[in-house]
Amino acid sequence: MAMYGGDPMTWLAVTPVAVVQACWTMLPRIQARQSLRAVHVAGIGAGTIKPERLLAQWERDAAGGSVAASGARVPTLGDLAEIGLGAAPEPSQAGG
Repeated sequence: MAMYGGDPMTWLAVTPVAVVQACWTMLPRIQARQSLRAVHVAGIGAGTIKPERLLAQWERDAAGGSVAASGARVPTLGDLAEIGLGAAPEPSQAGG
């Protein structure tokens, strides 16, 4: 668990099971955030994403805040298109 640290023996013998389970549960979310951050960094470097659009989110992340606590809304497909990210609606939303 890269975010928590420690050697394998600590994870197996010392770390409480509840902590291991919580980290395991959060792993997909952590990986998704890391992937999105890499896409954002590449987009800013390529000039396809305006850095101002991401600064507030990065500052919230650095402060340990969440989207729910910020009062932010879930982005729409139009919002994603504005920052250069393509997305398709889920089949249930596309009438299929």
